[in-house]
Amino acid sequence: MRKEKITLNKLKETIVKLLDEREFLLSQVEISEKAVMFWEEQMEVLFKKIDENNGANWHPDFNEKNEEYRKQIKCLMKRGELEIATVESLEAKCDELHQTITDFLEEYGNRPEVKKITKARLKDRI
Repeated sequence: MRKEKITLNKLKETIVKLLDEREFLLSQVEISEKAVMFWEEQMEVLFKKIDENNGANWHPDFNEKNEEYRKQIKCLMKRGELEIATVESLEAKCDELHQTITDFLEEYGNRPEVKKITKARLKDRI
């Protein structure tokens, strides 16, 4: 089977599209990782409140506060799990895209135009 001849413009368009997608996915991973860190910080704050409350088990609101903290932990855990699942999904997409880019560059990466675009786009983010 003969390979279809690809025009220079099509090569440029393809590598730019792949690299744009790569940058978008990396930014989405970054956002989701920050969200995970945020929810982890919220859990730490809540754990401190729980520890303080446990030191005051004589207080009339002790059981009520424990119940409220339990509900908050459950909610934070769900949010954290959702963000972790999002990061894992995005990382899988990044892996697939990495393979696609690698395959493309193995075939067309020696062309000066493709090298120029790739080098310019990847110099800041490897």
